[in-house]
Amino acid sequence: MNRGPVTEAVRDTTRAFRTTEHLRPKPFSPGARQRKVAVAVVAVVVATCLGLPMVSLGKSLAAPGAAPWTARSVDWFRDHGGAPIVNGLEDWYYSSHTGASRPPALSQLPGISSARDAPAAPSGRARPDPWLPRLPARTPYPLPGEGRWQLDRVTGDGKAAMWTSYFRPERQYPGMLAAVAVLPRGRTVAHLVAGTLEPGGRRWPGNGSVPAAAVPDLTATFNAGWRFQDTRAGFEIGGHGQPSMINGLATAVITKSGQLDVRRWQPGNHRDVAAARQNLHLIVDGGVPATGLADNAAGLWGNSRNQLQYTARTGLGVDRYGNAIFIAGTHMNLQALARAFTEVGAQTAMELDIHPSMTFFARWAPNARHQNLPTKLLPTMQRRPDRYLEPDQRDFFYVTVRGSKLPR
Repeated sequence: MNRGPVTEAVRDTTRAFRTTEHLRPKPFSPGARQRKVAVAVVAVVVATCLGLPMVSLGKSLAAPGAAPWTARSVDWFRDHGGAPIVNGLEDWYYSSHTGASRPPALSQLPGISSARDAPAAPSGRARPDPWLPRLPARTPYPLPGEGRWQLDRVTGDGKAAMWTSYFRPERQYPGMLAAVAVLPRGRTVAHLVAGTLEPGGRRWPGNGSVPAAAVPDLTATFNAGWRFQDTRAGFEIGGHGQPSMINGLATAVITKSGQLDVRRWQPGNHRDVAAARQNLHLIVDGGVPATGLADNAAGLWGNSRNQLQYTARTGLGVDRYGNAIFIAGTHMNLQALARAFTEVGAQTAMELDIHPSMTFFARWAPNARHQNLPTKLLPTMQRRPDRYLEPDQRDFFYVTVRGSKLPR
């Protein structure tokens, strides 16, 4: 069949139309456009929900001051609506897992480190001061050194500046330890330091660490209390308080003479106070455990089940002679901590902090080369012995010996 010019022209036009058909605008579809807008909105929301928390968490992880990334992450989660979840998990785990059904391994017992630069024993071991209490040693299987007082530091004139020991306060829990440090009245000077984040607010003296000039005289460094976001409590150094002191709360006080005291904060004249740190309520008052520790019905010691957790705990107390007593406990609920303080003769006592990553105490003593070096009171404490020589996020205490003859 012959193709004329008209036929060929029609075919060429049809071919060109089909080739360029995809370039023609498609009919308007409201549904398609709405779907695109919805997808874009969802993408922006998801990016915002994921991006902003990641930025916030990143800032928390990068905040100045020493702190484990785990603690930083948990604190961030608490502060962003996760406190009920964290509290619930901690209550469930530590209340149902005592971890103290068996005696501890020898490596978990308090003792001098075996490191090459371990502190040397003070020369001329003194007899225990007569007011030191007799500690229980669980029979028939006492642990090495259990219940015996050890002299860890002496003053410049040879008097005992710190005694340490440990015992097991609960017979039914042979793995529960109470490590004790006693600072005799008048032989040391205590100091309170604000951390880089806690308590926050005004600019505090120092940079959140032990001053370099104080290191040769260090006797002890130890943790303070809970975060101020987690409990109503006051903080004061040099007459400046922020948050403000609250009447009725348990308070670790440093007098202007440098003495540690533990008291219930009362309205009135506080001219003798150089620094003060509050945390919850007293757990020992008048030499006996405080009423209500078993059920915490009034919520004086955290949430309704916090006092039931078997976890690491630290506390501070004073006996009738004015000697300061520090206790670090393992697998210990709040009642056991209070009973441990009564065993060592405390008239008043307060809890400081809880959980393995927060509790800390280092004892300092010179080695054979006259270098003042730290040893953890409990080997199971997670932070380095020289913690607080660099800026720390949390506030803390350090204690220096009076009349030190260490070379500077």
